[in-house]
Amino acid sequence: MARNIILLILFSLLISGCSEDKNPVGQAGGFITGRVTIDGVGIAGVTITASVFSTTGGGTGKVESSALLSSTTADGDYSLEVLPGIYKIEFSVYQGLEYLHKARYPINVSSGQETTLNVDLKDSRPSSLLARDGDGNVNLSFEPGYSIDSYRIYRAVSGSEFELVSELYDSSSYTIYVFDTPPSVGLYIYRVAAIIESVETEPSNEADVNFTANIA
Repeated sequence: MARNIILLILFSLLISGCSEDKNPVGQAGGFITGRVTIDGVGIAGVTITASVFSTTGGGTGKVESSALLSSTTADGDYSLEVLPGIYKIEFSVYQGLEYLHKARYPINVSSGQETTLNVDLKDSRPSSLLARDGDGNVNLSFEPGYSIDSYRIYRAVSGSEFELVSELYDSSSYTIYVFDTPPSVGLYIYRVAAIIESVETEPSNEADVNFTANIA
């Protein structure tokens, strides 16, 4: 009898542990919605991947885990419900034999709020430029545009003109990484522009970094 009582207690504890609420505070989710286009026309069947994205320490960030998969509707519309946090959203599709891929980050999602994120898979502008100070370099990362010959990276200090610090020839479909060593410590602003058939696009984004690392 005593043995049966002990087993019953252990079984009850096991059930209690397995049924523990993984979201004990009842945190309300948020939504990421938008439209995916190719040359401005909505397209169905685009795979959308939402991953938790860490930007601790002001860094370029990293994907911590795969989260959610979805796909676009006939008009290219989509909607994702996720817990509040910071995400990297990736869009990918095969158009014939051509693979198209874009990513956007960091995307902040608040409880009960809707974040709109529209993407054109043949947009020629690079995006999501991030920068951080580390190991004697400024570490830059950005998402490439479409059909780009090269990228020009510019740097400036507050109140001064931008100067070209690097030109990168990279046709990668995924995140591009660039390292720069400023002449001294301080606050810098970076820009990235795309070159298409020898014509430079307008700089599409900027990133600030407080460069404090030791310079070798």
